[in-house]
Amino acid sequence: MLDINGIVSLEMRKSKYDSIDILLDIVKKEYDVENDEKKSIDSRTGIFITLTMATIVFIFNNANNIIHIVTDKGEVYFYALYVILVLAVSGIFIGLLKFVTVASINGYAKINMRDIFYQITLGKDNASMLAYIQYEKIVDTNRDINRNRYKILEDGITVLKWAVLLFGVVYILQLFF
Repeated sequence: MLDINGIVSLEMRKSKYDSIDILLDIVKKEYDVENDEKKSIDSRTGIFITLTMATIVFIFNNANNIIHIVTDKGEVYFYALYVILVLAVSGIFIGLLKFVTVASINGYAKINMRDIFYQITLGKDNASMLAYIQYEKIVDTNRDINRNRYKILEDGITVLKWAVLLFGVVYILQLFF
């Protein structure tokens, strides 16, 4: 039956399924899917860190122009643009912090081959069952980690979008006023 966590018990798995190898193949494919998702998130994170750093370099290279734009327009206009500019720069650094956080999250689980090798000596069904159980736990763990990383990545992208939009507002406003 089901154990406390709602997981099919080992005894039920052995008695219900003629071949645990089918389940093992399925869970291996899920493991590969989660591993590919990890690589995709890592790739996107690297791209966004690069884009964010390029934006920061652009801002600092053009800091004098931006300051002149903001200070030449009068006191009220100055404060409005200054607030927008501070929000934009803050957003860029918050986005960068989120991307670095995603890149630094580790903890992906891997198969413990020693246990499986030991079980092979006891019989193929035991080894396949142990491998299946390990893969199942690992897939669940890695899926949770990927979801967490993806959520942080999405937050960083959202903040970065707003920051770029605010920089656009500063440049557009200076053209009209």
